[in-house]
Amino acid sequence: METRTPYVSRINGDRKNTADQANPLDRADQADQTNQADQAIGADRTDHTDGAARTHLPHPPHSSRSGNAPLGPDAEHVPVLVNRDHPAAESPADTEQRLAPVGSRPGIRALDDGIRLDRTCLNRLDALLDAVSGKDGIVVVSGYRDLAEQTEIYSSSLRENGPAYTAKFVALPGCSEHHTGLAVDVGSAAGGLDFIAPEFPDDGVCGAFKARAAEFGFVQRYKAHKEHLTGISCEPWHFRYVGAAHAAIMEERDLCLEEYVEWLRRQADGKHGNGEDPHGH
Repeated sequence: METRTPYVSRINGDRKNTADQANPLDRADQADQTNQADQAIGADRTDHTDGAARTHLPHPPHSSRSGNAPLGPDAEHVPVLVNRDHPAAESPADTEQRLAPVGSRPGIRALDDGIRLDRTCLNRLDALLDAVSGKDGIVVVSGYRDLAEQTEIYSSSLRENGPAYTAKFVALPGCSEHHTGLAVDVGSAAGGLDFIAPEFPDDGVCGAFKARAAEFGFVQRYKAHKEHLTGISCEPWHFRYVGAAHAAIMEERDLCLEEYVEWLRRQADGKHGNGEDPHGH
C-alpha cells in the first residue's frame, strides 16, 4: 500500500481526514480538457500548464498493438514515478498551486472537505464517479499529503505497529504518492470505512469504478502480483491518475507504474521499438 495512504486516519484516528490527501467538466469542453488531463505527469523537466508536472521524452513511444501507432495525446510524457527509490521531486509550493478541495465538486462524498487533489485528477475522478453513478456509494478517503503529515503518520506507525509493519504498509516521508496530489484512496460507503484498509470490493458500484477507471485515466497502483516490484502490499482502494492513454496501455499489458515507466523510456531510447515490455513479457 503505497498509499500506505489509508494510514492517516487508521493510525491517527479522526486525524485521518487531514492526514491523507472548476466544477465538473462541461460536455462542451470535455474533449479539450480530457486531452489536457491525459498529459502524463513527470518530474524531470516540469511545466504546470496542464495542472500537472510532466517529463518530456525525446521521441514518442508506440503502442504494443502496432509498431507505428502513437499512444495518443500524452505519448511524449512519462507519468511521474514516486516510490522509495524515487522521492517526490516537485516543490511543495508548486504542488500546492495544482490542488483543489474535493469538496469543491458537488456531490462527491469525502471523509473530510479539506481533502485535496490535483485539479485535473479531481476533474477526472468527478467524471468517473458520474459515469458509474458512484457519488452516493463511494467516499474519498484521502488525497494529497504534505511532508509533515506523512512524517507524523510514519512516526505514529513505528510507535504503534513496529518497524516491520511500517516498512510494508507506510510510505517513507517524501516517498509517498500522496505528495503529488495524483493519488486517491476511495472506500465503499456501505462497507463501514475502515481507515487501515477501506473496503472497496469488486462488485456493485465499486466494481464498476474499477472496470472503468482506466477510461478516465486511473489505475489501481498496488496489486498483489506486483508487490515484489512496488514494495507495497495490495491496496484495492488506492488509485493513481496517469492519464487515459497511459492507463489503457498499463491495463492492456498488466504493467505496474515501475514497469511502465521503464518500458516507456526504453521505447524512447529505441531499445524496444517493437513494443516489448521491460521484462520481455
